[in-house]
Amino acid sequence: MPSLTMTGVPEDFYQHLLSLAQSHQYSLEEFTMMLLKQAVQVDSTATRQQQLLTAMKRDRFVPPPGTPDSLELLQEVRR
Repeated sequence: MPSLTMTGVPEDFYQHLLSLAQSHQYSLEEFTMMLLKQAVQVDSTATRQQQLLTAMKRDRFVPPPGTPDSLELLQEVRR
């Protein structure tokens, strides 16, 4: 299994991360892996949402000019 080594981690950040891991009853490695997975998932979700919004904007239906709006059509049907 591949490993990941980080250098240059500030001491206060390391201690805070270690404290959080211990308070959740995880090892530092387990807790860090969990945080990394969450960050990647959030990024992937944001990317998918952006793709969906782009597709929705691209594929949306725009009625031709002069087309009556839905309120006008409902009023006409109810007469």
